[in-house]
Amino acid sequence: MKFLFMDLVFYVLLWFSMITEGKMFSFSQFFNSVPNCYATFHVKHDNLDESNLVFHKLHFSLPVLIKSLSLSKPPQLPKYQRYAGSRHNSGCCMAEYVLDPDHILGKIKAKIILQLMEFGTSRRSVSTLLKFLILVIPPVSTPWYIRILTTDVIDASIQAFLVRDEVQEEEIGGSTNQLMYFSTKSPLRNKIVLDVQTADLPEILDKLVHQEKRSVYNFVHSADLDAFTKNSMTLLSTKSETPVASGPLVAAHLRKLSDQEIFDFAHFSRASTALKTFSLMQILAFVLLEDIVKRGDFNSSPNWRDGFTFSTPRLSALNKYVESGNVFVVWYDSLEYNFLTCDAVQTRIKYDFYHSPFDTWSWICMIASLLAIWVGVSRPFRAYRVLHNLLDLIGVTVEKPILIAGTLSRRQVALICVWIWAGIILNTGWKANFTTEMITPISPTSPLTAFWDLSNFTFYSPVPQAQYYLIENPGMGYPFTQAYSIFQNLINSKVPKILELAKNALTLSNDEGYVNLVPLAYKFPAYFWGNMTTPSCKGKAYMDKAERIDDILPFANRLGGRKTGLSFTKGKKPLSFCMNGWIWSIGGDSRLAEGLVERQSGLLAAGIYSYWIGFYTRFKPVKLFQHFDESENGNYMNVLSNKDEPKALGLDSNILSVKILFSGMCAFCVGVAVMEWCYFRLGKRPTKYKFPYVYTK
Repeated sequence: MKFLFMDLVFYVLLWFSMITEGKMFSFSQFFNSVPNCYATFHVKHDNLDESNLVFHKLHFSLPVLIKSLSLSKPPQLPKYQRYAGSRHNSGCCMAEYVLDPDHILGKIKAKIILQLMEFGTSRRSVSTLLKFLILVIPPVSTPWYIRILTTDVIDASIQAFLVRDEVQEEEIGGSTNQLMYFSTKSPLRNKIVLDVQTADLPEILDKLVHQEKRSVYNFVHSADLDAFTKNSMTLLSTKSETPVASGPLVAAHLRKLSDQEIFDFAHFSRASTALKTFSLMQILAFVLLEDIVKRGDFNSSPNWRDGFTFSTPRLSALNKYVESGNVFVVWYDSLEYNFLTCDAVQTRIKYDFYHSPFDTWSWICMIASLLAIWVGVSRPFRAYRVLHNLLDLIGVTVEKPILIAGTLSRRQVALICVWIWAGIILNTGWKANFTTEMITPISPTSPLTAFWDLSNFTFYSPVPQAQYYLIENPGMGYPFTQAYSIFQNLINSKVPKILELAKNALTLSNDEGYVNLVPLAYKFPAYFWGNMTTPSCKGKAYMDKAERIDDILPFANRLGGRKTGLSFTKGKKPLSFCMNGWIWSIGGDSRLAEGLVERQSGLLAAGIYSYWIGFYTRFKPVKLFQHFDESENGNYMNVLSNKDEPKALGLDSNILSVKILFSGMCAFCVGVAVMEWCYFRLGKRPTKYKFPYVYTK
């Protein structure tokens, strides 16, 4: 309401009747007041030389385009102009001038109306900066064109100015003139008079651009919000329907949910309410269009009530795009894919933590410190004392007391204290690391660590939720997996291993289709287990987004542990496929969405998008196999709720290595004992020794 009030104050609006007072803008005044606008002059071929006679009063600062009348075609635009640098205050706009419309458009009312409506129709998808039509008319024709533009031409894309064709000789700078503007997007519905100075004309055009943007944004379509109002997760319903503006539908739907006619729309942006109301993509679309839904002045353009201006893009993989011309890209992060498999999985006990508790540099620093302190406490050097001190200092690391004979200096005592303090830290750290390694469950390992190790594998991959019915009814069609689009892009790779992988995955059979790409649906977890393990795990891998693989892997291992004892591993080198983001590619000119592109970029830069992703991932995650498995679901929820409860230590951890080492040492001792018994009992008896010294009192 504040913005609307400021617009009404800015515009000095008078309802049109016969203009009897004031001085109407002239053609030269209008043109010279906007020197940074790209100008197109519509003329007829037989009138080109005569039209040039008016140019001597114009101040040219940019090239102009002179062409024959073609109102039905979009204007020819400079290709390098981008939305971020095409505002009026940065010196860029575009205007189309029709010189002598009586001669060019004709004097028949029906023909004039038809051509003006064609102008609006052909420019509906063009940027708001490029729709200004200036009709240069004689004063006597002013009432005639006023009546046509106010009562007969109702096209929503018309933005027309009327200027007179008389060129004024007086100074232009300080004069005040009446500029007649016609548009269905104006606050008073298509007819206003602007009483302004010529110096203010660029600012006026900028205000008019913002006014049109506001009207255009009122009727933006969002596929995610469309699914929200229809209570469906699909992009469109199964029937072919023409999309409509999302703002009115969302406003009506939220009023229905709140059961109130007037309420605070910000209430639905709060975390607790958003989780109950929207999905992740829907809340982000709602935040993007919140001002549009909140403002709700949808009646300003009643002719668009059943249509829409343009559609906002959906989050997608940016694997093929060119950010140039009218295509704008807002990227977020990289899209990574990973796999899990039970082929060639091995469970090995670790022993390396017994002898390598620290990294290389920790060992180097510890040995260097030991030698330095050893030298410091061993002066004066004596062979027996040097060796004894070294053994004592080493013993500190295993909590052995220091027994150094003789008198020590203060410096030597200080060095020994420093080493004792360091030894306590090292010993405690080693114990903590040893205990952690002991109680950690044994992780299965596999030689299959990267995608290029799976060149002869069959890939199982999920399909979109909209294609679940094809899994239930295969006769209705063949669903395409996520992996299909990935390998389609990898088929052009220059890396031989990746190229071989893609070719094998896209092996096509006339009878069976893509034999190495098998579709799965999260809704049917039994298909996942049956396909991956029956009759064996050989040559099979499940492929999905990296973050979803991390969530599915524990479920697969729990399922395998309960049924057949199989273990799954995931790849160690995910496949970075492409960037993830939004492509604003609107037919005609993407500068129509300038404000929304900037707002979306702000949401990402401020971290709002990342916050919502983390929030929904924690409290409302995407439903995967484990959420649909009846035998797992209750157990899975118990695991989540009781994950911090203590559990008994079993033999599925590295503590088994202690038992193996203990058993091995016991066996070694038994073997030594048996050998000694055999030697003393079955071999020659040892000679009795006589002690040469006998101690007596």
